[in-house]
Amino acid sequence: MDTPKLLTLQEMQQVYLELLREFDNVCAANGLRYDLAGGSLLGAVRHGGFIPWDNDIDVCMPRPDYERMLKLHLEGRLTMPHQRDLIMDRNDTFARHFGRYIRYDVKRLADMAEDSDCPYIGMDIFPVDGLPAGKLAFRWQCWRIRQLRRFLLTSVEKAGTSRKGALAAKIKDLYRPLLKKIGPFRIARALDRVCSRVDYEKATLVGAISGMYGHKERWPKEKMLPQTRLKFENMEASAFEHYDVYLSNLYGDYMRSLPISWLLPTTIGILITSPIITSKKLPEAAPATASTLSIPMAASATIIVLTAPPKESAASTCSSCPAGFNSLMPIGINSKPPSACK
Repeated sequence: MDTPKLLTLQEMQQVYLELLREFDNVCAANGLRYDLAGGSLLGAVRHGGFIPWDNDIDVCMPRPDYERMLKLHLEGRLTMPHQRDLIMDRNDTFARHFGRYIRYDVKRLADMAEDSDCPYIGMDIFPVDGLPAGKLAFRWQCWRIRQLRRFLLTSVEKAGTSRKGALAAKIKDLYRPLLKKIGPFRIARALDRVCSRVDYEKATLVGAISGMYGHKERWPKEKMLPQTRLKFENMEASAFEHYDVYLSNLYGDYMRSLPISWLLPTTIGILITSPIITSKKLPEAAPATASTLSIPMAASATIIVLTAPPKESAASTCSSCPAGFNSLMPIGINSKPPSACK
């Protein structure tokens, strides 16, 4: 068995950067539109790439492009690199209401998820849907999506688990068997129907309502449609030309404030090159935040441990941002920053 090698956060970012570059090529070859989304777009605007401590990439696609991409893949006409795949609810490969572009050579750990739930590192692809013009109808749609997402995540979690603690896990276990009997794919497809109930072509308001930001995603389609290319590390990626409207909806004053959740350690993944054959704990040299986790090992595997950059690594260049983070990469690569972040 090969000796496990700990990878840095920057190495993990390279794993995702390869996926983005490949996906950009796939979309260009097939005339498909995509845009950077969420924290990935924020990173492109603020840092010219990843937010220094971020470890994934999210994109979104207008519903017509998203549906055409799924159709091309199901018909075997979407060419992708070796060990790559597009998984989705349509062919029962991914129990979610959005797609994921994955690489089979990198496996992630999910302590609470069932083994049958996607264990591979991948880039989430969220459809941008038409949204109701009326506030009441929109709030009703958001509420339904929240409930169905909660049911879906509960259905793919292992018994006795919950992100909210032991009591919440016990409560979930009361109805989890029913949700598993209904099936996560059936719930995912119900979610997709709720998200896409308004015709994108006829809508004046749109948003990637299938994502985690819910009602904050809603904005005028006329602002969403224009595109640009933004620097993202050593490549360029597609993005909304009016990214200021989008990012302000999601994060407020996005050049000066960041969600506190992004300052916490992230996840652990494993690069798998052969079937898992045993289980072993991380070596003592691993970070304390991960050293007690049980890690499945393979005959040839690389453990990837991701943590937030240490605060003592450098002095902050912005008094509004946590010490040691903004100094890792310059602010405002693709935009003019406010004076506080210069």
